[in-house]
Amino acid sequence: MIVCATNSKTLSALGDDILNGANRSLELLKAIENTIAALCYDQRYYEAFTSIARDAAASLRNASRVKQIDADGAIENKLLRGQQAAHQLYEKLIEKRQGALSDPQLADEDGVAEEYKRTIQVVAELHNTIDDLRLALGEYDADLSPHMEGKVFSSKESIETYLETL
Repeated sequence: MIVCATNSKTLSALGDDILNGANRSLELLKAIENTIAALCYDQRYYEAFTSIARDAAASLRNASRVKQIDADGAIENKLLRGQQAAHQLYEKLIEKRQGALSDPQLADEDGVAEEYKRTIQVVAELHNTIDDLRLALGEYDADLSPHMEGKVFSSKESIETYLETL
């Protein structure tokens, strides 16, 4: 059944609905575009940090051992805090991706969930690379740390025998 709209109020309301629907669609498309652009920026930003951290770890592994770099542990602590921040960001991005997947206004072809997935992967790589850098730093400094003379035990029995002498 076709309804004829000859009433001015009905036609005006129809015009408003069309205008509001078009504006809403434009606002949604702009929000999608802004979200994807921000995620792509974040990916490049975190990829740069990952690259620097990866190069630093490789340099530490290949460097001549001259003197400790982080004897007081301050650098390792900063790297740990950065790694923890990357983990928190990773968790937040997972939540946001889930929100994008469950948003009825977004379709798969919009690409929002896919960009969140890529950003999650980049942040996970950053987290893992920071961990590798922390390990390389620790190994570097451990090679230069003062060695204490002491007993080396090769079995449970030798430890027990030593403890009995105390």
